Amino acid sequence: MSDEQLSSPENGVWACATHGRLIDTNAGDAYPATLLRSWKALQEAQIKRARDGQPTHLGWLDEIKADKTVLFKNGSVLSLGQLTLIQGPALGKTALCDWIAASLGSKLSDRWISKNSLILTSLTAFVPEKRVITARITEAGLSAKIDGADCAEIPATVACIYIREGSRSWSKDEDDDALLGRLFAVDPGVIRQLIFDIQRCGSDWGREIAFYREPRLDGHDEDGEEIYSTHKSEWVLRFGGSKGVTMRALSGSESARLLIEFGAALARERSSHMPAILLLDGSEWPFDRVTMDQYGKFLSTQPFQTVMTKVGGWSPKDPACWKEWKRYELRSEVGSAEIVEVCW
Repeated sequence: MSDEQLSSPENGVWACATHGRLIDTNAGDAYPATLLRSWKALQEAQIKRARDGQPTHLGWLDEIKADKTVLFKNGSVLSLGQLTLIQGPALGKTALCDWIAASLGSKLSDRWISKNSLILTSLTAFVPEKRVITARITEAGLSAKIDGADCAEIPATVACIYIREGSRSWSKDEDDDALLGRLFAVDPGVIRQLIFDIQRCGSDWGREIAFYREPRLDGHDEDGEEIYSTHKSEWVLRFGGSKGVTMRALSGSESARLLIEFGAALARERSSHMPAILLLDGSEWPFDRVTMDQYGKFLSTQPFQTVMTKVGGWSPKDPACWKEWKRYELRSEVGSAEIVEVCW
């Protein structure tokens, strides 16, 4: 933070001696600024809620604990920041994202439903009151408890937007808005409305995309020329204006950018009503180091939590773009993986 930001009362944290020492008295260097500001906002929301009962959209996903799993040491804990990067080989990065999403109400991947293994996890959130969501995954599927009480359906506590970069499915039979709506499990109309948010608040790249209503492509003539319908139309997403590149013609890295832009826009929309977290699972994000740094910096300015996975061995070109991120590595141990927090 700059000297001007440090001198602002809005960026100060007034704490008792015990908690002041915990967050590094008069310095705060032990934690990213985004984490300290988010926790301050959460404490203020809790006090306001206790004082006058007013609802709040502020909240926090604090940690996930792998009480018993096939992948991690029993009792392994991933403590989340405002921004969290998980690196390492194929030892469970996607599993952590799957379990977080399922504990927040998303559909559990069938890969975890097995008669040969039992998975027990617990998720702690502050919304702003503390909530503990415990999940039990068996061959019968997922069953959950909220603060120890059984629940048939996990209530909405934290909005979860989950993007699996490697599971894109571009269907030629869908309009672009319908395809993206299917990927994000929302109505196509929501996708079209999100484009305006992206044009205002997205990255520099994202601000160049837009939807256009165009005649539907019916096929090609004998010379290979495109034939367009005279009475049917479709929504087409283009990058670079009305004559720009269509969504289906984007490169692999541009398609990944597109998913992040819409995921971030949906998280921004939902974070105005309730706490939100964006899960970006893409160990093989097809970005060069400069583009990764751009998104590391862009996501650090957003009003929602983010968890991003990335293959081990990667390092940023500009570490300053990642200074607000908590960083973890998954390391192989005998028969299980270990979650280790590492410095930049």
